[in-house]
Formats: sequence, C-alpha cells, structure tokens
Amino acid sequence: MEFQGQDNQPFVWVTRPRPQADEHASAIAAAGFRPLLSPVIRIKPLPVPDMPPLSPIETSGLIFTSVNGLLHFPKHWLADYVEHPVFVSGTTTQNLARDMGFQNVLCSDHQGSRGMVALVRDGLPKSGGASQPNLLYIAGTSRTPILEEALSQDFHLTLSELYTADFEHQLSDAARGAFENQQIVATTLFSSRSAMQAATLLQSHFGDSVKQVQDQLVTVCISQAVADRALQSGFKKVAVATTESAESVVDKLVKQLNIHRKSSNSI
Repeated sequence: MEFQGQDNQPFVWVTRPRPQADEHASAIAAAGFRPLLSPVIRIKPLPVPDMPPLSPIETSGLIFTSVNGLLHFPKHWLADYVEHPVFVSGTTTQNLARDMGFQNVLCSDHQGSRGMVALVRDGLPKSGGASQPNLLYIAGTSRTPILEEALSQDFHLTLSELYTADFEHQLSDAARGAFENQQIVATTLFSSRSAMQAATLLQSHFGDSVKQVQDQLVTVCISQAVADRALQSGFKKVAVATTESAESVVDKLVKQLNIHRKSSNSI
C-alpha cells in the first residue's frame, strides 16, 4: 500500500454505526489512513422476549440481512437454531453467522434484497403442499419492504424486530470542523439508508455549498445497490467494493485514494 498513516493526512469519514464503526476505523487506520468517526445511524437494542415468535420445530430457516441482526440475536435462542438453514447477505454477515455457530449458512451471490429473495427461493423451494414454509426474519424496525413483499408470495414470514436503526441528526463537531477545513477526502457507505442520511447531514450543514463537497468526496460503497443510492443522493466519485465485505471496502478505498493522490499530483 502506498499510504502510511500520518497526523497531517486528510481524513476518511466513517459513517457506520457503533460498534461496527470502531472495527472499521481500526481497519482504515491499519491501511494507513486517518479515520474520523461520525456515524449517520444509531443502533439501539429492543427488549428481547424469552421465547422466539416462531418455535424451532416450526421454522424452516432464518433470515439475517445485516450483521446487526446477528449481533442482537438472543444468545438463549441460539442453541435451538444452529442447525437451521440461515440466509444472509454479504460475506461479513456470513462470517459472523458461522463464528456464532450456525452450521448451514447460505450467502447471496447477488446484491440487494432481490439477491436475498433468489437465495431463499433456491435454498428453500416451496413445498408442493398447501402450507407455506415458515421463515424467521431477524430485522430492525426500519427496513426496505422489497424482501418481505417478495418472499411473502411463497413463504410465511415471522418477523422479530430486535433493534432500531435511528438517524443521527447532525455531524459530530469533529466532522463539521474537518469538512469546513477541507480535511475529509473520502467516506465509506454500508447501506442505502446510510447513503441517504449522509447526504442529508451534509445538506443540513453546508446548504447551497453541499454540491461542491459531494463532488470532491471519494465515496466507496459496499454494493452496487448502495452505490446507486449514493449517486441518487448527490455523491459523484462513487466506487463499489469487489465483494460485499468490510475488508473489500477498505481494499477499494486504498485503491481509490491512491488513484486520487496520483491524479492530484499530476495537476
């Protein structure tokens, strides 16, 4: 890697919620950059019921669309579900599910909710009988409706909301100062909601000058679906990680900032 961390280097804006933000920031620092944490979403756990809403004997599979679902999955439920098929999106979520002890983890090869729908339909074909297979969907209170709407045609989904993902209402003081001093050159985005809220916070702070900020910010997204939303939200220098993993995001960030540095030096 060409960059080595120095105190006078510009910052990379870490938008991820905690606790994922801390690990991501450490990876960015290890790659030689200066992370600046200012999450755009705040994760809060919800009260956990003693019993799951769908008993293990009735459950044909579990769905996790993010690491937050796994992180908030009750430990006292785990033993009853470790042998069930588990459908996840992204290799980071896949790796965490396996580390937790789930033995049959299936990961989508395609990005976004539509990729998850295809994964579930391929991995758990609809039975020929009248009854639909039961799926336990572990999620937050805010989510896109595509997955539920599509899967409900062939499966019976039981939802378990275990956390909230609320928007932060402003940039941190450190982020505002760094942006105003033109010290932030890049950011990473891990969800479509993060892309939208990052743009909203920049608009709130910079007003009519936000376009200039977004035009210059190197933006690395975990998937094409997130990149599409980032572009729609006004970000211009958008790149997509090779795979849906935090490690791949950092790898792409290194490449993009090295390209950015060489381009700047050639002017």
